[in-house]
Amino acid sequence: MAWGARTARQQSDDPPRDKRPPDTTVNLKILLFNVWQLPGWLTDGAAAQRAARAARLIARSGADVVCLNEAFLRGDAVLSEVKGSHPHRAELAGRASFLTPMGSGIRVASRAPIAATAGRFFQSRAGADRWASKGVLHARLDLAPLFPEVAAATLDLFVTHMQAGASPPEQASRERQAAEAAAFLRERAPAPGGFLLAGDLNMSPCAAVSPHCATEEDARCRSQAFGAMCAQAGIVGGGQEAQDQQQQPEEICRFCVGGGGGGGSNAVRLVRVTNLGRRCPDTGELASDTDALLAEVEIGVRGGGGGGSGKR
Repeated sequence: MAWGARTARQQSDDPPRDKRPPDTTVNLKILLFNVWQLPGWLTDGAAAQRAARAARLIARSGADVVCLNEAFLRGDAVLSEVKGSHPHRAELAGRASFLTPMGSGIRVASRAPIAATAGRFFQSRAGADRWASKGVLHARLDLAPLFPEVAAATLDLFVTHMQAGASPPEQASRERQAAEAAAFLRERAPAPGGFLLAGDLNMSPCAAVSPHCATEEDARCRSQAFGAMCAQAGIVGGGQEAQDQQQQPEEICRFCVGGGGGGGSNAVRLVRVTNLGRRCPDTGELASDTDALLAEVEIGVRGGGGGGSGKR
């Protein structure tokens, strides 16, 4: 047998490629912020002022990647203070239908280059959400430029904003959107590997009444829809995992991890989530009606370059 050749038995004893431990890990900080940039008559009439405050909160967050919901208006203003530091952008652009007047409000700004994007508008919409083009945006981030010590690293990031409301038609629409989102995640997520889902899901693991739920029945329906999406898409979305990450069970703006990972290359782990509040850090004035959440995410990397742990 030639030098360096390996027997079939030796090869069969190797762990599956996606189950091998990664050479190293890299850590990212990802901000999720529903910025409440709706027409003035639907909010407090101070959207322009709040955009400037939100921009300051984003700049002070230290996030490597910024994910926005409800950036229907003034999206550029909200991201103005990270224009130079986060030059790579993605957006779920366009309209869900000819009769839909508003866009998706979903945007991503990143320090890391965005290698590929795709998006899908939800077919099912009800109530006031019929006027908005809600859906799911997929952005594949190329992390290698941020981490010279690794040869290659990517993160598949999905950002969404789902059906709001507690009426029976809105509940039914949210259930259908959960199935649509799961199908898109299965289609676009890497195999093997992991992915991160972030967004205002308007649902959570919590089946108890919370500030986001109108009734016990509303809470139960939202929780069931959330569980179905997680099961269909291979998402780890609640239970002890969420508590360990400091995610509140009732919080509808959430980060969720999914995919094969298994501790190998491109495996994704949500280390912790920190609530940054909803006010400008300089003035204390209101920036949104929703808290900004900052996640620390760990990604397994194969093929390290110059050494080092890759942690930030």
